[in-house]
Amino acid sequence: MHAVALTLCSVALAADVRETFSTPRQYYDIIARLASPVPTAFSRHSQVVAADGAKIELFTEEHGFAPLSKQAEIKPEAIAELYVVPCPDRTDCVLAGYRLRGQDRFVGMTMAETSVLIDVTNDRAFSVISPDTFQARRGVVLPQAERKIVEPALGAFAEMLVANIAEFPGQYGYDKQYNEFLARFDKREKIKVTCEVSKIDMITGRATFYLIFSGGDQRERVTFTKPISELLTSKYAVPIEEYLKDR
Repeated sequence: MHAVALTLCSVALAADVRETFSTPRQYYDIIARLASPVPTAFSRHSQVVAADGAKIELFTEEHGFAPLSKQAEIKPEAIAELYVVPCPDRTDCVLAGYRLRGQDRFVGMTMAETSVLIDVTNDRAFSVISPDTFQARRGVVLPQAERKIVEPALGAFAEMLVANIAEFPGQYGYDKQYNEFLARFDKREKIKVTCEVSKIDMITGRATFYLIFSGGDQRERVTFTKPISELLTSKYAVPIEEYLKDR
């Protein structure tokens, strides 16, 4: 996990994140403070941030900066929208970040590279960044005290990602392995797909998983790693407006 532990001095202890962070702009400010809200592939694009911070429009660099959003003839190449994944059984902890939706030549692309884990009970925020860039791969080792704070929440989020992968293996590119396993059987066999967390890397923010296919008397295990930030593209991610409305 490329992690930065911050003491958020303005944060009062609360039972629910929404009691302290009640507007999208507050989430944007935390994310922007710890890391780039948008994926590095779009880091050179001009960014037009909505006043409330819930959306970021991305334009090619040659168009320059705002007021692009006011020019109807110029369309954004991508739109980043703020999503939140609530931690199971913990209203005091969320994973927040931007889910990027491709437009124009990037249409159909959905990705999330950076997220921030907010824990209001412990007055902390941690950046969770996919190590697809050199800067992220360098990582920062958390002090032991900080690890004890963040590990339980990261473990809970990893288990959520596990459930999503097991339910939608094709979404993560494992159709080939599934079909190859299915081809072993002469008759149509019911295949069970399960997923388990092996370990969580506290430097890279990634988790190692076992994806297990089983059917009849056969079993196949695939080992892979995924950034926990990918939860922002899962069924568990909630648009920021919906999350705040439900409080």
